[in-house]
Amino acid sequence: MSVLFAAAFNIVSSVSIILVNKQIASVCRFDFILTMLFLNFLTTASLLEVLAKLRWFEKKHLPMRERDTSAIQVW
Repeated sequence: MSVLFAAAFNIVSSVSIILVNKQIASVCRFDFILTMLFLNFLTTASLLEVLAKLRWFEKKHLPMRERDTSAIQVW
């Protein structure tokens, strides 16, 4: 049940972010899309740090070798 909830929340939050960004860009005439993207990233990273400190989830780190291999496979 928690996986289904997480998937549904991911979809709803992603669509919500897109709709809010469209409103900000069109209604408020905020034409600095890269700034808005940076603010979205900063907000997400900050919230995840707070949730990790509250122990909602455990941070996991990939070893450098696996991280490099994953990056190379994407390209």
